Amino acid sequence: MIDIERIGEICKALNEVGHVCNPRVVPIDKFDLTGFKIQVSDVPDFEVEYIKQTGPGMAGDDFEATVAYSFGEFMFVIDCNT
Repeated sequence: MIDIERIGEICKALNEVGHVCNPRVVPIDKFDLTGFKIQVSDVPDFEVEYIKQTGPGMAGDDFEATVAYSFGEFMFVIDCNT
C-alpha cells in the first residue's frame, strides 16, 4: 500500500537539496534497478533508497538523479536535480 504521507516526506526531503520532478509509482517487478546504487536514506521511515546519479554538470557541483523507494510491491520513483 502506498502511504501518501510517506511520499510527502520523500518529496520534502529531496526538495531541501534540489528540485524534484516526474514522480511516479511503478510495480516493483516492472522497475529496472540496473545502474542504481543502494544507500542509507535520510528520509524518515526508510532505511535505504536506490539512486542513479549523473553529473557533475556544467557548474561542476550540479547533479541529476533518479531516486526510488520501496513500498512493498511498488516503487515510488522521482527525479531530482541539485
